[in-house]
Amino acid sequence: MRAIDGDRGDFIAMVRNLGAATMLPGLASRMGKHVVTNVLPVPDAGRSMPEMRLSDHSPFWDAGYDAVMVTDPSFLRKPHYHRMSDTIDTLDLPFLASVTEG
Repeated sequence: MRAIDGDRGDFIAMVRNLGAATMLPGLASRMGKHVVTNVLPVPDAGRSMPEMRLSDHSPFWDAGYDAVMVTDPSFLRKPHYHRMSDTIDTLDLPFLASVTEG
């Protein structure tokens, strides 16, 4: 994802399998009014992109269901993610507020 979207977590990614295409236009449009929103279609249940399978949506893909993961890809960008240094002062609170509003 870093190769696609750079190294700054200033957007929301909507990761979807190909069948979930009809779910996203409205959601992405509404979210996009508050924060930059990128839709990333992932073929073949993300088997060639393991980092796109690191959440609760991938078992649904594996079972043949359409599913979407909405994420700020922080685990790919934030050096503090899930470490002892992951404290409130390392968060981008204005971004969090925008995402919540969206």
